[in-house]
Amino acid sequence: MQMALEEAEDTQLYLDDALQGQDDLKEQVAMAERRPNRIQGETEELRTSLEQSERSRKVAEQELMDTTERVQLLHAQVAHIARPYTFLVLQKHRTTILMNTKKKLETDIAQIQSEVEEAIQEARNAEEKANKAITDIEELESMLEGEPKQAADAIKGIQIYERCIKELIFQ
Repeated sequence: MQMALEEAEDTQLYLDDALQGQDDLKEQVAMAERRPNRIQGETEELRTSLEQSERSRKVAEQELMDTTERVQLLHAQVAHIARPYTFLVLQKHRTTILMNTKKKLETDIAQIQSEVEEAIQEARNAEEKANKAITDIEELESMLEGEPKQAADAIKGIQIYERCIKELIFQ
């Protein structure tokens, strides 16, 4: 009777260990299933950030081109105004206005160029981050390639434990 009781206790301990192992394997399977979803979300966020940076860069480049055209037009106007000497006083006044406008535009151009350079640098930084993220994603994807096999092995292990438990119960 004592041996049967000890054997029952051993069987109960073995059963408890098997159930705990089964719960651990289920948790590992659940974690492996959540990981790809999280990685996909991060990938989408990085792509969105890259697209926004690219749009900002294009807008800044267009603004620079528009400002450059305006400066060239003003340079042409200044050259045209400087030629005639008959309306010297009028020309002097216009030249002053144009020079002030030119200085203001040059200041604006310098500021815009600075902003464009910052935007370009931000776009480069975003691209570097995106490239790094893509590399990280590729690494994670390569790591995840073995996860389905591990999950299948874990499920097989659970099934083996279940069979052993049933055999122990029916003995």
